[in-house]
Amino acid sequence: MTPNVTRLAAIGDTTRLVARVFDQNGSELTGASVNWVSSADSVATVDGRGLVTATGNGSASVTASSGNVSQVAAVTVDQVAAGIVVSPSVDTLRALGSTLQLSANVVDANRYPVSGYEFTWSSSDRTVASVNDMGLVVAEATGSVRVSVTSGEWAAGADITVIQEAAGISISPSPDTLRTYGDTLRLTAEGFDANGHKIRDPEFGWTSSDTLVVSVDSGGLLTAVGNGTAEIAVAAGSAKSTVEVTVYDVTQADRSALVALYEATRGPLWSRNENWLTNEPVSEWAGVSVNGDGRVSSLSLEGNDLAGSVPPEIGYLTQLESLSLGRNRLTGSIPIELADLTKLRFLYLDENQFEGPVPVQLGGLRELRTLIVRANQLVGPIPSELGNLTNLTDLSLSDNQLTGTIPPELGNLALLEDLFLRGNELEGAVPSWLGDLTRLTDLSLGYNQLTGPIPPELGSLKDLTRLDLSRNHLVGPIPDELRNLVNLRTLSLDSNGLTGAVPPWLGDFADLSWLSLSGNELTGSMPQELGKLTKLSLLGLGANQLTGPIPPELQNLRSLQRLYLSGNRLTGSIPAWLGELTNLVYLALGPNELSGPIPAELGRLTNLSVGLLLDGNQLTGQVPEELGDLVKLKALWLRNNPELTGPIPPRFTQLTALESLFIDGTSLCVPQGSEFTRWLQGLTFHGRRC
Repeated sequence: MTPNVTRLAAIGDTTRLVARVFDQNGSELTGASVNWVSSADSVATVDGRGLVTATGNGSASVTASSGNVSQVAAVTVDQVAAGIVVSPSVDTLRALGSTLQLSANVVDANRYPVSGYEFTWSSSDRTVASVNDMGLVVAEATGSVRVSVTSGEWAAGADITVIQEAAGISISPSPDTLRTYGDTLRLTAEGFDANGHKIRDPEFGWTSSDTLVVSVDSGGLLTAVGNGTAEIAVAAGSAKSTVEVTVYDVTQADRSALVALYEATRGPLWSRNENWLTNEPVSEWAGVSVNGDGRVSSLSLEGNDLAGSVPPEIGYLTQLESLSLGRNRLTGSIPIELADLTKLRFLYLDENQFEGPVPVQLGGLRELRTLIVRANQLVGPIPSELGNLTNLTDLSLSDNQLTGTIPPELGNLALLEDLFLRGNELEGAVPSWLGDLTRLTDLSLGYNQLTGPIPPELGSLKDLTRLDLSRNHLVGPIPDELRNLVNLRTLSLDSNGLTGAVPPWLGDFADLSWLSLSGNELTGSMPQELGKLTKLSLLGLGANQLTGPIPPELQNLRSLQRLYLSGNRLTGSIPAWLGELTNLVYLALGPNELSGPIPAELGRLTNLSVGLLLDGNQLTGQVPEELGDLVKLKALWLRNNPELTGPIPPRFTQLTALESLFIDGTSLCVPQGSEFTRWLQGLTFHGRRC
């Protein structure tokens, strides 16, 4: 067999082996049958005529046999690199951010990959297309680029083109209505590729489905031609977007707006929908009032079970002066079309489920007197544009999720009487310029994240009846300038970080009914001057660092319903005169450092219902059986008074409204017996049985 040794340098290379058969005398036997076999087909195969084909690197033996004789030839396959192949070698990326995985192989002469080589990738212009170490190409900008790969002496490349094909188009502004013939509206379009990147200077084509209703020029300018609705389309390449535009005769606009509102907010399920969608004049539709020209001037549908989103057609009601949609289940965003209601004076959208930001467009409603959008799910900052509403007297944005600082532009609202920003996520300082809004009677900024001191300038608000700065992060003392707020009925400064003493001048607020200073870091004793606040229904001084006894002057507070003194370091005994404050529904005196017995006179507080909290003191003796007369009581806490002793009096089984009884940390116990066992059932009990 010849040749008896063969070396192949590329997968797919072939060589022919020739076998000759001889008899025992050395004479060639022509036409003898020869059988060919390879020892390793993964390296080299051989066909029936001795043609050897390389299939993989390595060594193989090829055996030729005839009868009982055979011969072997050695075949070695060892690939020799002949170049690099990149795949694909030409491609186009059609959106910024799109990727293309290139592959590279060092190949032999037959373009079969040769293993064991490392590659280096590079781009001729990384601003057009970048490439990483693994050959992943990323489109960065439109243009053409050569992506090269090298390995040793070999090099190759791929030609990549980056273009942006329009995959989507946005049209602004949102669908609108042209109200009179000849009205115009400019639409603008933006094109975006498949990855959402804006296309620079795309070529758009504009068309109208009905040019007898609305015509459109090549620049997107619409012109009202006749009544009806037309679909305006804009296209770029294969991408297309449409918007409907309606032309209404102004005399029909109001009715159309009301119909749209009815249909969008489940009108058939309203509580009051008399005459809606009938041929009766709209003035006969429930909640609708009209002016002398027959135009809708007032729409009052508060608490009427409206559900769904307010349609943009609401903007057709251009003579509307009052819009009341509060206390419903309206969702979606507040429509910016409300900005078209330039005669609007009163806007109530409270207690719904509106989302998104407060529209900056509302700042254009210069006639607005009242803007109430509290208790929704609005987010984002308070628009500075609201400072343009210089006729505003009432502004309520409370109980939303608004963020950022209180914009200084609100200082322009010189006529403002009520400012409610409570229950948001506002931050920054309480603005000192609030002191310039001298007509304010109600200022509510509680439940936010405001910081810094209380500005003394608030003392200029002499007409103020309520000041709520509770549950913020305010620090420093209560400014003496606040003593000028002699008309206050409510003062809520609780749950901050205020320091210093409780000002004795608070006793000069003769009309005060609510004083909440709990949850601060106030020190010193309770001023006896608080006993002059005879109209007080709530006094909250808990969770501070107050010391000394409970002033006897507080026995004058006969209107008091809630007294919070817990969480201080008060000393002395529990005054027996507390039993004279018979309007109390809640009395919280623990934990403190009060000592002595529990006065039996507390049993006179038969209106106590929310709770009697005496826990965490140094009280002694037995619990007076008179407390068993507090039959409305729901919570009785005596825990952590180690010197309280004896069993709970049998009269306590009269406390059938009781929901929690805590006597742990005392020497008190509940007697055994079926009557007490039944009594304990159904209430939360912490303590021990006798």
